[in-house]
Amino acid sequence: MTVPGTLPSLTITGFYDSAAGTAQAGAVLFTPSAAVSDAAGKVVITAVPNVATLSGGSFSLILPCTDTAGLVPAGWLYNCTVAVPGAQQTFPTYLPLSLGGTAGTVDITALAPVTGSPSPSGVSYLPNATSPPSSGPSGGGGYLYAFNGGLYWLGPSGSPVEIAGP
Repeated sequence: MTVPGTLPSLTITGFYDSAAGTAQAGAVLFTPSAAVSDAAGKVVITAVPNVATLSGGSFSLILPCTDTAGLVPAGWLYNCTVAVPGAQQTFPTYLPLSLGGTAGTVDITALAPVTGSPSPSGVSYLPNATSPPSSGPSGGGGYLYAFNGGLYWLGPSGSPVEIAGP
């Protein structure tokens, strides 16, 4: 994946070997949980897998951070799938910029699976916003967000509408 524009990003690296100590073949996929748009409504990250094929058991992949301000929907994440012969693991994870430290690189073993999200098949999890947006987007559209257990819509008018209460 080519990181669009100047979006903050991290380089994710990893190495997989077998129980016998030989380098594994396979792939690591990071799929955004949703198409991600900027404040103007332009899709900047599509919800398609970003694939890193293992080479000598290693991979490196540059991905946009999930905590970049101004991107919607807030709270999007990556579903990471590690597929090596005889095993496949999938887990949801966030990639906050702070995870990469000053080098901007993080080993896959440092990624923490997102837990506690009530996401049965076909259902999307929407975490609480850290704080409600103070104004709606310019140019149409709006923000759908959860806050204190309620579901809200904030359009360009700047007046939030509660869609469903706790």
